[in-house]
Amino acid sequence: MSKDVGEAEFDAEVIERSHEVPVMVDFWAPWCGPCRMLSPVLEKLEAEDGGRFELVKINTDDNQRLAMQHGIQGIPAVKLYAGGKVVGEFVGAMPGATIRRFLDEHLPSAADEAVAEGQRRLAAGDRKGAMASLQAALQADEGHAGAHLALARLALEDGDADAVERHVDAIHPAAKEHEAGEFLRKALVFRRECEAAGGAEAVAQRLAADEGDLDAWYAQGCCHAVAQRWEPALESFLEVVMRKRKHRDGAAHQAMLVVFGLLGHHHDLTDAYQRKLQIYT
Repeated sequence: MSKDVGEAEFDAEVIERSHEVPVMVDFWAPWCGPCRMLSPVLEKLEAEDGGRFELVKINTDDNQRLAMQHGIQGIPAVKLYAGGKVVGEFVGAMPGATIRRFLDEHLPSAADEAVAEGQRRLAAGDRKGAMASLQAALQADEGHAGAHLALARLALEDGDADAVERHVDAIHPAAKEHEAGEFLRKALVFRRECEAAGGAEAVAQRLAADEGDLDAWYAQGCCHAVAQRWEPALESFLEVVMRKRKHRDGAAHQAMLVVFGLLGHHHDLTDAYQRKLQIYT
């Protein structure tokens, strides 16, 4: 149900509220015919979307200064707020189908919301709940790249190579998540190499016996990476690069690049070890 708002309530009902749920603001006036045509269309969309956004109406005759502050030159004018700022707007009595496309472009989908809920549950330590949310996202949108990427990460933690491959394959090459997915695929080598070397304990024993064993240094880096101990992993790989950069066709160098991809370009460890790596390459 729409809410009439004036200048006194605007910050609370629009700006602050938009940090919790998107708010659509309809600037209108009683004498405006197109405004009267648009109003029921917006109210119908709000009712159909069941809380996806909230509709607020501002009478520009009663709130002229507010209208001027927000650059309203013609009405009806609609502005969509999210996170405290305008994320989309249009002017005129648009048909419902056009406004629906506008909303779909600017509002998170049901799948987006499910992925966000999955990430919140993961952050809270609820892995089972996170999996359920991510699967719900795929039920809403079977090709949702964010859901596939998150599930691929979880599969990598579980050592489920088939699931990693399946979810990464499902990410469209044009999606922004594609590069991160490919790094997850490349990271499968870490578990294979760690297991092939007998596991972390066996590798540690080899290094205790011979600290010049470059294969053991590389395997140790892989074992650390499997456990998501990223700094020790990078240190182990860097040890190989420092001693013999081309060992195993530069596998340690490539492993460091994969870790950078997993951490992200702006992670502190990425920045620090990229600088160290440049010294030896």
